[in-house]
Amino acid sequence: MEFIDTHAHLDFEYEDGITPQQIVKEAFDNHVTKIITIGSDPKSLKKIRDIADSFENVYYSLGIHPHEAKDFNSDIEREILTLKDKKCVAIGEIGLDFFYEHSPRGVQKRVFVKQINMAQELGLPVIIHIRDADAESYDILKNEFKDFCNGVVHCYSGTKEQLKKYLDLGMSVSFTGIITFNKSLNVQEAAAYSPKERIMLETDAPFLAPVPYRGKKNYPKYIPLIAKKLSELRKETIEQVAEYTTSNAVKFFSLN
Repeated sequence: MEFIDTHAHLDFEYEDGITPQQIVKEAFDNHVTKIITIGSDPKSLKKIRDIADSFENVYYSLGIHPHEAKDFNSDIEREILTLKDKKCVAIGEIGLDFFYEHSPRGVQKRVFVKQINMAQELGLPVIIHIRDADAESYDILKNEFKDFCNGVVHCYSGTKEQLKKYLDLGMSVSFTGIITFNKSLNVQEAAAYSPKERIMLETDAPFLAPVPYRGKKNYPKYIPLIAKKLSELRKETIEQVAEYTTSNAVKFFSLN
């Protein structure tokens, strides 16, 4: 079996002494053969590119998270354009987060639209973060995706009904260890419902470790645990889940 972790933060802090080299090796040892490490703030952009360039099968995205939208400016835009090379497979993670509101809502919306437009110009897909901003995010995506629908709602945590709206726009969805949590019934229902050609897997490491590691640091090597739960929810084999989620990720991100 082969899995792809489509969303991990290899530049973040893990346990003491754990290096990106060890994280990647342990992932590969557990059948996770490709990882995408995600840009989120201005300080991370060059670092994640350097990490990705250190490994044959690690790729990266460039983008400013809604928490940091207040820091987005023309210099950051130029840096993204300058840093992008052949291993940059997406713009993200971008979107709206009205739960914490670390950046004003109006600023988040403006920067979200700006980065979608950048992705369109570069011919790259977008990785989208949505928290407590479903209606506003959908409205922006509906307006901006008229001629561009290559996006994934990462770390999906909404309902089946909300998911239908994004699927209607032609978007994909990725599921994390949240689907292994006993009380995440809405997300489990959405995972069981989603068309298999739209599903990808991610850890969002170092966050959201799946059961039985919930509450501890998360690692890309735990992707098979998420796949196993997804197979149970969808009444499929884990081999089937591995096959279509890997195929979807390769196609979506144009991975070699």
